[in-house]
Amino acid sequence: MKQVILLVLLLIPFFLLSQNPLDSLIKEGIALHDAGDYDAAIKKYKEALNYDEKSSLAYYELGLTSYTKGDYKKSAKYADKVLKIDDGYLREAFTLKGSALDNLGKTKAAIKTYEKAIEAFPKDHLLYFNLALTRYNAGLADEAEQDLKKGLQVNPSHSTSNYLLGIIKMEQGRRVESLLAFHFFLLLEPNTAKSKEALARVSSLMNEGVTKKDEKNIEINLAALGEEDDFSTANLMLSLLSASNMTEENENKSKEQLFYENTESLFSVLNEQKEGKTGLWWDFYVNFYGALLDAGHLETYCYFIRQQNGEAEQKWIAENNEKVEQFFQWLQE
Repeated sequence: MKQVILLVLLLIPFFLLSQNPLDSLIKEGIALHDAGDYDAAIKKYKEALNYDEKSSLAYYELGLTSYTKGDYKKSAKYADKVLKIDDGYLREAFTLKGSALDNLGKTKAAIKTYEKAIEAFPKDHLLYFNLALTRYNAGLADEAEQDLKKGLQVNPSHSTSNYLLGIIKMEQGRRVESLLAFHFFLLLEPNTAKSKEALARVSSLMNEGVTKKDEKNIEINLAALGEEDDFSTANLMLSLLSASNMTEENENKSKEQLFYENTESLFSVLNEQKEGKTGLWWDFYVNFYGALLDAGHLETYCYFIRQQNGEAEQKWIAENNEKVEQFFQWLQE
């Protein structure tokens, strides 16, 4: 009997520990947050802190729910708690604090927060993106571009980084680079609301600087092509292609066919010019599109990225399942 009593006494601390409501309270708080009852969620997190006043998770969830409520000052304060405790959720806390400070109009402090986060987590592409977005919104597009490039070197498949890079290059008047970034965004994210915006931008860029005056006169604004650089040949070719699309010779071709032909020309001329050139545009984008051409998947690619455009693209995809599957397999390889 004494041995049984001793065993029971030894098990009591473990039993009490297993009944600690910390985790349960946090889970209840998260459920309340997800249901939109933010005040009740905050109450649960604070109850959880009664059981562990140094719970990083409780403080992080407090910060996240406060942020969702629009209380950015408290959100930053709770994020600081997580960073001070320093036993988990640091990346999340850095992001939360940076976002809260940015919403408070403290842009410089937000930038410093993200820079400090990147020092601690140099392989986190989302930190580079958040830093880039903060800088871009503050009118620091050139610095934002460099942040995006660093993030894409870590993870080139982050769709929104490609999209924002496309926006920046478009605003800088860099048509070819912008098209490369938007194209890759559409490959990663072909079927969302933002895809429609990207498709519209691609179409606008392809026809930039070209105006059809009447049936016999098409004007190309050469001044809009900018200064001579690595992309000058491709830039000029795009304008010539756009003008050609408006001629009688091509009037019977579908928009899908013209997009395919113009895209093939763009990728081909860039692929031919890549020797000796380095940097993200050549090492990543141009190399990828050159490999796409060599693999024979360009037609599938063109229909795939334009699936938001209309019925013709969706019909082609539905009727060419085998080509689409082969394309996906190639991408995975």
